[in-house]
This record gives sequence, C-alpha cells and structure tokens, in this order.
Amino acid sequence: MRLTYLIVTFYLTFHHFAINAETSFSLGSGYRHDNLDWNIAGIDNIPNILSELEWSNVKMNQVSGSIRQTLLNLCATIEGDYGFVYHGINRDSDYFGDDRTYEFYRSYADASDGHAYDICGGLGLSTNFLISPIEICPQIGYSYHKQHFTMRNGYLAVNRITGELGPFDELNSSYSAHWHGPWLGMDACLNFYCPITIFASFRAHLLCYHAIGHWNLRQDLADDFHHHGFGYGFYGKCGLKYDVSKHFSIGILGSYREFMVCHGKDKSSIRFDFYDDDYLIRTTSTQLNEVNWDSFQIQAYISLKF
Repeated sequence: MRLTYLIVTFYLTFHHFAINAETSFSLGSGYRHDNLDWNIAGIDNIPNILSELEWSNVKMNQVSGSIRQTLLNLCATIEGDYGFVYHGINRDSDYFGDDRTYEFYRSYADASDGHAYDICGGLGLSTNFLISPIEICPQIGYSYHKQHFTMRNGYLAVNRITGELGPFDELNSSYSAHWHGPWLGMDACLNFYCPITIFASFRAHLLCYHAIGHWNLRQDLADDFHHHGFGYGFYGKCGLKYDVSKHFSIGILGSYREFMVCHGKDKSSIRFDFYDDDYLIRTTSTQLNEVNWDSFQIQAYISLKF
C-alpha cells in the first residue's frame, strides 16, 4: 500500500512538471550594423586626446541561435550570434592640442574584414501581469561580446610630420574588443487570441572591458597594446512571432545595443632604438578616455517548440 502511494505520488508529480515544461529552439539570420570608437590621452594627460580610432558603418551578415527551457514559472535562456564583416571604414586621427585640435595625422582604411559574436545566458521567473494576455519575466544573467575589426589598404589624408600623402601599402592591423559582465533585465510578451505574439526585452549591463590592438606598421611598438576598463550599457529587442502550428513558428525581430567604457587604461610597450643595434623597451600607461560601441540587428527566424 505504501509502495503504491509512492508510485502514484511520483507519477502525479512528474506529470505535473512534464505538462508545465517546454523547450524551444530558434535559428535566425539577418543584417547587422556596428560602430566602434575609442580615444586615449597623452602621457600626463597632455594632450587630453592624443589618438582617436573609429570603425564606422561596419556591415555584417549574421546568424544566430537560442535555446529556451521553461519549467513551471522558471525560464532559462542561452542565446548567441555570429557576424561576418563585409563592409566598414576606419579613421585614425592624432592631435597635438587638447580637445581634438592641431590634428597632425589622419588616415583612412578599409575595414571590410573581421567578425563579431555575442553569447548570453539568463534565468528568470515568468508571471502574468494584470491581464492574462500580458506576460513578463524578470531575469538576471551574464553575457560576453567580442568584435574583431581590421584595417587594410590605408590612405593618408593629413600628415604634418613628413607631408607625404596618399595610399600606403602593407597595412594589416587589427583591434579585438572584449566585453563581459552581469545584467538585469525583463522580457515581456503580448499573446493575442490568435497565432500572433508580440514580444520585447530590455537589459541593463555592467561591463568589464579588455582589448588588444595589433598595429603592424608601428615600428616603435615592441608588442601589441592593451586596453582595460569598466563601463555599462543597455540592450533592447522587440519582435513579432507567428505560430504556423503548435510546434513551429516564424518571426522577425530587431535589436539595438549600446555599450560604453567610462574610464580605463591604455598600456603600450615602446621601443627606443640606439646605435649598434641597442634598444630600450619602456612600458607606458596612459588614460583610455572612452570606448563607445553601438550595434543594430534585424533578422528573420524560425522556432521549434516541444
């Protein structure tokens, strides 16, 4: 009798959890547009902006995927995307004076190569809000983001050192930016009494930043330079889903991300050459004034639900 009771209890508990559990897989593809810029100060903050780099109009083809598991009111999500750069422009400017004055060097480069990806995981608690068609899910999670942008086919537009202008060869430089940190957010969806669902998400991020710059034509740099800093940002997403069947859906979504570093350090190893092949390497640290990254994405996707 006791064994029968335990079996029945186990079955009812398992059945209760099973009918309230759901797993969904999504795959998407679309367009992505990024901008990234940073600037550093000179030694002892003289000038307050010494060098400024900008990657603008960086266009990518992107693929993405996500897994979402719900059990009763708990939901766990893992999502990621990968973008292949096919267009971009880089600008590099250096200044003698404060506040971007007395520009003595400016170059442009082709940035039509590189990649970017994002990985994000979150855990939340879903609940209905006021009326049943509206569902919200406060979440907490962690994310990692990387951009690897390049510089090729350089062109000198301003050169007050030697006066030489025009294209220059053998440029093969790159900048790899890494962002990671925790976030707080909320998902919301409006379930109409039809196959259409509208959804939206918002996340606020705290960020650690690390970047590596490889400048292949800078003979005075003994090694790659490094950027470290802390910052914050936000991410927003909205979209529409249409349920073709009970287990299959199609949809479209758009998202926007804006991250920034509010303070940081630039560390470089400078090589000083002397006669008789003798040289000295000195590590310098200057202020990383700011880093700004914004990204817009739009894509279509399919979803399977079990």
